[in-house]
Amino acid sequence: MRVIVDDIPDEGLNWRSNEEGGSFFIEEEGLDFLSPVKIDLRLVREGNKVLLSGRVEAELQLVCSRCLGPFRHCLSAELVLIYYPLSAG
Repeated sequence: MRVIVDDIPDEGLNWRSNEEGGSFFIEEEGLDFLSPVKIDLRLVREGNKVLLSGRVEAELQLVCSRCLGPFRHCLSAELVLIYYPLSAG
């Protein structure tokens, strides 16, 4: 996802998407996504920074480090990030 900061309206921007897990992680990391990654974000400009908040959810198949058997894991994470502009110079 790419957003041009100047394109974020004064009231903010909501963004929802379902993405394939491979678009986030390289295959060698051993992550097997059983469902698309659900993304629900809100972006708000505040002065020269952008506030991003939202939720990311996915279902993964992982391997147990003790028995080496596969198991399902539901990933659900709340995100709160603040992006500042790069200093010019």
